[in-house]
Amino acid sequence: MSACLAWAAQSIEWMLAARLLQGLGACATSVAAFATVRDMYGPERSGKMISYLNGAICFIPALAPILGSYLTQQFGWRANFSFMAGFALMVGGIVLLNMRETNPARSGEKYFALSRYTQVLSTPTFLFHAILCLLAMGVILAYVTSAPVVLMEQMGLSMNAFTFWFGLNAVFNIAACMLAPKSWTRWGPTKLCNSVLLLY
Repeated sequence: MSACLAWAAQSIEWMLAARLLQGLGACATSVAAFATVRDMYGPERSGKMISYLNGAICFIPALAPILGSYLTQQFGWRANFSFMAGFALMVGGIVLLNMRETNPARSGEKYFALSRYTQVLSTPTFLFHAILCLLAMGVILAYVTSAPVVLMEQMGLSMNAFTFWFGLNAVFNIAACMLAPKSWTRWGPTKLCNSVLLLY
């Protein structure tokens, strides 16, 4: 729906509202994907599988500029949102027909009961890790948002050149996510994290 709203946008305000709805949908999808991994693999294996999932998610910023650049140059900017709407319908149908519940031991509590959220938000460990993820994601989104302006408008890169460098950055992210589980197994989480911190 949000892709269709963006396709039909006649003003920047309309476009921003549609993109906000798209962002909410992307967040919900991401949360569901990570929760599914946790349900299926448990606390012992989920860390490694989440790293693989992060690697798969990194394919999006790697492929999106390439596909978006092609669609924009060949068919205009609205073609991007036509593709998104069609892709969402296809994937949504596949999920609806084939994806089973991954958490059979569900409680009888209401999903949106305020008490469930206050209990989680009052846990210091959760807040600490959630804030770390929030800051990391904020940095990523700031980069993704500002990169086209800096590289294309200020530095004069063409759309194709920007696509190449932006995609190359995503390739390094994918490689790191795919190598992390094997490194985790070989050296252990504490030693691995300390090594990464030393590199920074």
